[in-house]
Amino acid sequence: MLALRFGGAREVKSPRSRSGRGTHHQSATPDCRVDNVTEALAVGAFRFEAWGSVLWPAVGRPIEPPRDQKAIDTLVGAFRDSKFDMRSILRVLFNSDSFKNARFQHMKSPAEVVVSTLRMVGGHELPAPGIGDLSMQPTYMGQDMLNPPSVEGWHTGKEWINSGSLMARVNFVAEKVGDTSLPGVRAIIDRLKARGTLAPEQLVDGCLDQIGPIEVGADTKQELVAQATEWGQVAWDSAAHAEIADQRAAEMLQLIVATREYQFG
Repeated sequence: MLALRFGGAREVKSPRSRSGRGTHHQSATPDCRVDNVTEALAVGAFRFEAWGSVLWPAVGRPIEPPRDQKAIDTLVGAFRDSKFDMRSILRVLFNSDSFKNARFQHMKSPAEVVVSTLRMVGGHELPAPGIGDLSMQPTYMGQDMLNPPSVEGWHTGKEWINSGSLMARVNFVAEKVGDTSLPGVRAIIDRLKARGTLAPEQLVDGCLDQIGPIEVGADTKQELVAQATEWGQVAWDSAAHAEIADQRAAEMLQLIVATREYQFG
């Protein structure tokens, strides 16, 4: 393991001293050139494995046993061989099979849930009345943004989910995607409208595609289609039908964001 080199005592004069009184002695002065500091940090303090665990979403937090040690070892080798070049390690990461197979395995933090939802539905680009309540939503979901539980931060992944936080997540997202006046929701409905009259399964597939795309299990798909079948086909061929179709599309979006696949995707 590399270490900082230390030299012997030397005399240092302060540039502000006019009479020499700024002279003092320093002992064990570290050789803090950039190359040495970079190597010490990369190889020593943070360890290669910590970098790999942070960068690989499928692996988990560094304090947990890695789920894919082979993936960690691959990143370790790339990091070392490239002389600690982050571009190289990211290139290996993004082109690896393990990274691609980790799709839909990332559990969003409350902050990610709020921000991604607001970006999707639109209408919140500038401060407006009610923005204070939006800023509190991550707290309701278990992540007080300016008050972490410890210096370690929050335990992530599935630990974000309990009965209370899951309810808060679902309610927040469902409320937003159910508001057809928001520009992002309106855009989704307009794209569905462009497809013409939709059969129940077409409505489900269209909503899954527009809000994700999201892949759901067979049981979830069956339940969504069953609900859409109760509504019948939706069409925007008249003002009366369009109002109902808008409502059905928004309700289908609300059902989708409440599914396990969306919340755990």
